[in-house]
Amino acid sequence: MITIGEYTKLFVTITIGLGLICEMPILVFFLALMRMMTARWMSRNLRYSLLVIFVAAAIITPTTDILDMCLFAAPMIALYAISIGVAWLVNSTRELEQVPFSLRCALPL
Repeated sequence: MITIGEYTKLFVTITIGLGLICEMPILVFFLALMRMMTARWMSRNLRYSLLVIFVAAAIITPTTDILDMCLFAAPMIALYAISIGVAWLVNSTRELEQVPFSLRCALPL
């Protein structure tokens, strides 16, 4: 039978783990602002990112079931895709700011 201590530990581990993962787009936003990360770099290293995502999902998952691990990894993969979009938006606006104003008015959006 499960005890209150085990249940609380499981709940806190899952909540903190998924809470930290949900901060990924915000972290990527600030890294892209500092030009430490680009959307091109993130998409080039997608296979390594998927490996890290599945390892993190295996650590966060309370059981050894593969289905549970995939259920934990799916939102992380979606957040990674959103992070690529965030990095692309930050870098594209940075490049647009570097264009002189006279040329910016002539560029189609």
